[in-house]
Amino acid sequence: MAKDWGLKITKSGVATTTTDPRDMLFSTKYQMFKYHGEYTKSLVLNSGSSSVTGSVAHNLGYVPAFITYGVRSDNGANFIVPLCPPHIGMEGINACDFITVDTWADINNIYYEVKTPFGTYHEYVYQDGYTDIDYWSSYGGEGYFRVGRIGSSGKNGAVRFTGVEVSRTESVSACDLSMFVGFMTGTSDVDHIKWRNYGIDEDNTSAFGDPSGRPKTTAMTLQDRTVPHQLGDYVGINMLSQFNEIRTRNGWSSGNAMGFFMQELDADDNASFGDAEPAYSYMTIKKPGSVTVSFRTIVFKDKIHD
Repeated sequence: MAKDWGLKITKSGVATTTTDPRDMLFSTKYQMFKYHGEYTKSLVLNSGSSSVTGSVAHNLGYVPAFITYGVRSDNGANFIVPLCPPHIGMEGINACDFITVDTWADINNIYYEVKTPFGTYHEYVYQDGYTDIDYWSSYGGEGYFRVGRIGSSGKNGAVRFTGVEVSRTESVSACDLSMFVGFMTGTSDVDHIKWRNYGIDEDNTSAFGDPSGRPKTTAMTLQDRTVPHQLGDYVGINMLSQFNEIRTRNGWSSGNAMGFFMQELDADDNASFGDAEPAYSYMTIKKPGSVTVSFRTIVFKDKIHD
C-alpha cells in the first residue's frame, strides 16, 4: 500500500529528508500561519502625558493572528510585546521610566499603546550607586556611610554620585536619594535619628578621602525619623533644593560629580543606619522628557475572531 508522505518544501541547501521543521519553508505535517503583511509604528510619549496610542490598517475584515515586537533603535533587536518588561532592551527607556506597552487588533487595524501607570510621564535619570557612588563616614571613613549616634557620639555621612546627567538650564522637579540600609543600631519606631542634609557646594566634587571640610550649600533640609525596620530597607531623602543649587552653579556641566552631606543632630543614643561600598543606594532625578517606542508587527491571514 502506498503511503501519503504529504508535501514538504525545504530551505535552499537542506535535504528533503530533514525532519527539523526549522529547515522547512512548508510542510503539510504542521499547521502553519499564512503571511499577510508586515507593519511598523513608532509612538512618542511626551512629558506630561499619561498615554499615547496609534494604529496601522490590515483591512482583512476580521481579527487576524499577529505578533508584535518592540524594536531597539541601537541594534534593531526585537522583543515580543507585551510579554517582556517593556523598559528592558529598548533604547532610550530605562528601568525608572515606568512605562508599559500593549498591542491588540480588531477587524480593520492593529493598535499600539504606550502609557505610564504613575500619573504622567517624565524622564527619570537613574544614578546607580553600585557603580557610580562614593561613601564616607566620620565613623568608618572612606567607603562607609553612617548617620546617627554610636553610643552617645554623633556620626556624619556623605555620599557622592558620578556622571550626573543634567544641564544647568533644564527643569528638574525631583531629586531623591534612596539610601540602602546595610546595617543599623537602635529600635525601630522608638529610637530617632536626626540630621541635616546639605549638598557639597562644588562644580564637580572630587573622589572622597575625607570630604568633611568641603563647602556646603546654603540649601539645607532637616530629617527626623526612627531607625529603619530591617536590613535591606531604603531611607528616602529629598535633595531637590541642594541638587538645584549645585547644578545651577556657573561651573556645572552635565556629567559632573555631585555630593551630599548628612550632618547628625543630637538625637537618641545608639540610633543609626548605614552601609558600605559596593553600595545599593541610588539617586533618581525627575525632569521633562519624551520616550519613543518602535513596534514591528507581522500579520497573518489566519482568522482568530470575526
